Amino acid sequence: MIFGNEKTFMEKFLTLNTFAWVIVIFFAASWTFGLTKKEYATKNTIMIVTWWWLCIGAVIFFKLSPFFLFGLMPVAALLSLVVPGLVGTIILGGLIFLINYIL
Repeated sequence: MIFGNEKTFMEKFLTLNTFAWVIVIFFAASWTFGLTKKEYATKNTIMIVTWWWLCIGAVIFFKLSPFFLFGLMPVAALLSLVVPGLVGTIILGGLIFLINYIL
């Protein structure tokens, strides 16, 4: 029996955060699956997907909103083109640090 302030399972489950996670996981999983094709498994794409999964892990670990991934994922893709490798990883890690401790 549902009383005034109690929410049903669907009201608890169907939130904006859930939809954000579905979108993020869809992109990360589809790009990861695309790496199984040889023509798409370039060095740049592998770096992007790896950084995406690291960003997803950081958001889960630091208990941040999944909406930050809508900014972090394009930044990771851009960084892989502009500053690939260790320098890009440090910049992306610094960005996650700033989001976690300043915002």
